[in-house]
Amino acid sequence: MPDWKEPSFFAPPEAGGLVSESEYLSLFANTGNKTAIGEASVAYLYTPEAPKKMVDLLGPDLKIIILLRNPVDMAYSLWGHQCQEGVEDLSFEDALNEEQARLQKHAGSKLRDSWIYNYAYTDRARYKKQIEYYDAVFPAHQIHIQIFEEYFIESMPLFKDTCDFLGIEQTFTPDEKIYNPGGKLRFTGIQRFLNESSPLKSVIKPLIPEDFRAGIKNSLTALNKKPAARTPLSQETREMLEKQFDADVRWLEKRLDRDLKTIWF
Repeated sequence: MPDWKEPSFFAPPEAGGLVSESEYLSLFANTGNKTAIGEASVAYLYTPEAPKKMVDLLGPDLKIIILLRNPVDMAYSLWGHQCQEGVEDLSFEDALNEEQARLQKHAGSKLRDSWIYNYAYTDRARYKKQIEYYDAVFPAHQIHIQIFEEYFIESMPLFKDTCDFLGIEQTFTPDEKIYNPGGKLRFTGIQRFLNESSPLKSVIKPLIPEDFRAGIKNSLTALNKKPAARTPLSQETREMLEKQFDADVRWLEKRLDRDLKTIWF
């Protein structure tokens, strides 16, 4: 796995990832004879064109891992991430009300220099159509779907399951440190400067390698964040969203041949 998490090469350029094929492939230049080589970019699941682009560049024998969270919690977490990035001022409920208007107005572009589909809180939580993008390109044995809430239980059996799917050793003990904890911004203006385009950044950008720039941004973001618990989602909003997502969750149960009611709803 490259040091740069979420290179997002197979997502639209507006997603903020790499756009150069040579830069993307250079992330894996020193992999030698590793058994498994890969990367993780959440934007790929929401990008209809991503699976075919992957095959065109990397061949048809890829293994796809999809890690899914309770869709209500995922939508709320995505909103919280946008707040943390300093690009979302609306409450969660107001943002839900504005979602479709925002997506229509800024389709294929950005809002506050953030990919517009980072504001697709409910649409990105509808997993059926996104999984079908991959089902249409890859055979079922190359797609491995896992449930987020089950991943970190004691002894981490899904980690071993992942190793088995990839054909790699299961003896490695993963680091359980939380690398991207939630919190609140100390200074919203600093975060907006880090996220948004500016003439100064346009001048500096060609002079600094992409991965080094990403590292600087991540470090400054961490310094600008203070620990703070997120306000719990109201029961009324949760129940409303559960009704919206129910059909997708029931479809996923059939796709996985298992009951998700005790884990999600």
